[in-house]
Amino acid sequence: MRTEIISGGKLQGELTKEDGYSTAVIFDQTGLDPQTGKLVRGGIVPQTERALENIGVLLEEAGARPSDTFQVDVRIVDPTLFADFNGAYQESDLITGRDVLPTRFTYVGEQEVPGALVTVSARAAFKEGSPLILKSIHTDGAAKAVAAYGQGIDIEGEEYYHLITSGQIGLKPEGSGLVEGGMVPEAKRVFTSIGAILEAGGASPGQLTRVDMVVPDPENLKLAKQVYRGWEWAGDITPKQIKGDLLLGASFEARCFARVPKTTTTIVDLRRPKS
Repeated sequence: MRTEIISGGKLQGELTKEDGYSTAVIFDQTGLDPQTGKLVRGGIVPQTERALENIGVLLEEAGARPSDTFQVDVRIVDPTLFADFNGAYQESDLITGRDVLPTRFTYVGEQEVPGALVTVSARAAFKEGSPLILKSIHTDGAAKAVAAYGQGIDIEGEEYYHLITSGQIGLKPEGSGLVEGGMVPEAKRVFTSIGAILEAGGASPGQLTRVDMVVPDPENLKLAKQVYRGWEWAGDITPKQIKGDLLLGASFEARCFARVPKTTTTIVDLRRPKS
């Protein structure tokens, strides 16, 4: 089932239902003021605040709460603006007061709206009248989250656990910067981190459903695909290529989605009398 989310006469997202829960998908939001149709003034912080406010309004219209958000995608025009963006993001309703932080996928890219400095989209999962169905995934086998996001998140459906990782770059697990050697070591570190996150969430190879990756240098794309195909989790999933640059001068970023079937345990009462 799919329902359109329309606000201000424009298609702003969609509401879907699967596996016993609803997902509100909020399409790209910028610093456009819905009342004037113009970008707010003042730079990256006001634009970030406005984009996140727009997302909050649309989530409410869809029946979701900010705390139901499990995925946030960020496309920023200039990496030097990221610190100011992140400061405003951490103060937003999507983050404050939450025990379970959403995943995040951040990259540098052109904006479709002239003059926009950042574009943000989001997804939220919820069951009407039910408590939060999200659970954080954490492991020491992946780099510690360095901003307001979780390494991964688990959405509990009726038949499956749906796992999503944050976008991973080739950071060392101890958080001391990127691994040395360029794209190939970075990509290997990324997939090691993602594998650790998925395993911590209860997944195993063969359960991936989607892979997104960013390779800023087109000349590295072939090598990136070779590293991916050599990863034990890859299976027959073809990665989706996203065009953009990366923070910290990284050469590779990826995130993964997996679906883990729920298992049923049969308990036999060994105390019952023998026939």
